[in-house]
Amino acid sequence: MSSASRLASTEPAYAGIVNAVTEAILSPRWPGAVWSFGPLEINDFSFCIAGTRLNAKGTHGVYIKIPKRQIATRSLDAIDDADRTFGEVENQSLELLADTWPTDDEVHYVEVLGRIENINALVTRRIFGEDFSVWLRKVEREPNELAISRLGRVGRSLAEFHANRAGQDLASRKRLAAKFASYVERLRRFDVRRHACGRIVGLASAEAIKSGCTYSPVTATLKGLDVRNLLIERDGRLVFLDPGAIKPDSPLADYARFAATLRLLYWGRMSFFVGRTPRAEYRQAFERGYFGGSAPAAARIFELKELCKMWLMAHVALQGKSWPGALKHVMRSAYINRFFERWLEELSRNWSHE
Repeated sequence: MSSASRLASTEPAYAGIVNAVTEAILSPRWPGAVWSFGPLEINDFSFCIAGTRLNAKGTHGVYIKIPKRQIATRSLDAIDDADRTFGEVENQSLELLADTWPTDDEVHYVEVLGRIENINALVTRRIFGEDFSVWLRKVEREPNELAISRLGRVGRSLAEFHANRAGQDLASRKRLAAKFASYVERLRRFDVRRHACGRIVGLASAEAIKSGCTYSPVTATLKGLDVRNLLIERDGRLVFLDPGAIKPDSPLADYARFAATLRLLYWGRMSFFVGRTPRAEYRQAFERGYFGGSAPAAARIFELKELCKMWLMAHVALQGKSWPGALKHVMRSAYINRFFERWLEELSRNWSHE
């Protein structure tokens, strides 16, 4: 843990949050329980405190999360309306999923226990287990049947959730076309090569967008759907954490979003820099679980959208680094653009074979 994190846990606000959560949520649910709370964790968009119940059989715990739009200061005191809205969106998403996610004991979302609005504290059940993406990196050097099975289960659960939430309105072609135009314009500003931008424009044709938008009605989609938000409990069950905002969109948007995060399994690691990418079998297992076979051609436009979005996000993140210009240039050309151009080439080949 960083020194900033250790120092932050000494703030008076820390004790106030722990006491408020204990009094309002934990004591009414578990009278007489004794709790131990860990140090304050500082993540990109939240402060977090892990709690463990001491006088209980087995291991039981809670997780206190203080969502923040931006952690510009290392203080728990500066909670504004934007932070509270951020927290309420996550709380509403988890409450909706508690009622609508398939009753599948093998794949589920974390249980929300309550929220204290004035301190923006969201309390969930604590998951004791292993980060799925870490586990997958350990086992994925050879095709792993358990990994294939687990990713298939994720696909089936997501498909069932979409089927239960499907509406009648079709996704907007005009909105999707505008997205691609914006992505290409911004990627050009980051010196993405002309032929790559031209290929995106060519693939994102009017007919392709029409196909993607008319494949199925809109459904509830999860903006935080990410392999990095998935944990493996000690009993082998899979648990998703933050679902992000739930918004109406094509179900293919969720399929493409999760499949894209599988491609980024080694992002930021030296193995990624030398060309290591996850095995295709794992994306294919999720694909078969979701569709019951191969993805339809209409899914390609949403895969392209995720590619563009992540490509742009990588450049924006690099731009914010206080690194020397020469190093940034190498990272842009040898790391970011090389990876996304390979992905674009693969997507283009798949498109041409359909």
